[in-house]
Amino acid sequence: SENTDADLAGREGMNDAPEDGGGDTAANPAMSPDSGVSSNRTGGYEFASVVTLINNGFIVSSDATTWRLHNAADGSIAYEITVAELEASGDHAFTAIVDKDGNVYWQAGIDSAEQLIKANNLTDDDTILTVTVVPDNEKTYPYLYPDLPWKLVISDDPPSWYGRTHEKAVMVAFEKWKTYVYDFDLTGFRDFFAHLPVEPVTPTDADIALLKEWATLNPDGQSVDAVPDTNEKWVGKTIWSSAEAYLNDAFSEAYGQCPGPVVCHGIEVATSTTLDAATEDKIGSTVGEKALVGSFFTNTEKWKGIAAGTTGYPWQACVSLWKRGFIASSDGTNWRLSSGKEGTVVYTASATDLLK
Repeated sequence: SENTDADLAGREGMNDAPEDGGGDTAANPAMSPDSGVSSNRTGGYEFASVVTLINNGFIVSSDATTWRLHNAADGSIAYEITVAELEASGDHAFTAIVDKDGNVYWQAGIDSAEQLIKANNLTDDDTILTVTVVPDNEKTYPYLYPDLPWKLVISDDPPSWYGRTHEKAVMVAFEKWKTYVYDFDLTGFRDFFAHLPVEPVTPTDADIALLKEWATLNPDGQSVDAVPDTNEKWVGKTIWSSAEAYLNDAFSEAYGQCPGPVVCHGIEVATSTTLDAATEDKIGSTVGEKALVGSFFTNTEKWKGIAAGTTGYPWQACVSLWKRGFIASSDGTNWRLSSGKEGTVVYTASATDLLK
């Protein structure tokens, strides 16, 4: 039976399951964390958690089976967790709740068992079981390769009532979820960063017009999160976060650093100044990489903070500049276009002049 639109959420029963199929119930290897190029600029937009750990006196290491925190003073192990334990813990896509009767509860955009239990008014007892189906590939960002294998993971010992038929019902729900959430331009997103211009591009009047449009929509140069409305059925935080991390990693491979540091470097060269940390943070938060990520998720139309009835992608001007080889940024006073591997500033205008 179904309790809502099967393309977005569902409660599949065991009688919906195929005769064959299902996943391996062995623990899944952990997803690799970001492997991108490090930068001497933290600025709140890359590897902040690692920096925090270092500042707190810890060093992170992994031997591919276990992650460890070492005390920086003597290298002793302060904490360790296996990749299987790490993968089975927390919120992941695809997460579902299966009950003793074989009903499977899930919803596109919800990667949390706790939220699913609440949304479906379930009782958290031994008549239900949390299961996840996660990528089973060795890619750095495994969620960006949905056509590669997946496997079913159970973090706890399954109850005695759980069997193969329950597993099949879970996999039916998983296939419905995957069909919905991966209805976006994934190939275009993965390939986009290989085509970034190495040399700076000279802006045209059309490019300046796009910058003016962007500045008009965002006059104070605020950070754009480009997060779907909380009530929207969407890909969920797991895939979204993977896409955000991939952007910074792929950009770093092409340009040597993440977008914010590249732009800040170019501004320092152009102005013969050294930016303070607050200005770096301001500029780095306005480069619009999250707006770029959001533009590829074509199955989402409702965005947090955007008025209902707004047509089209609300941050398209920023995205169009990215696709034309430019990164727009603001320090609160001036708007700039940066381009090329060195973040060369190719256009500068005060906010007042640009918005005349």
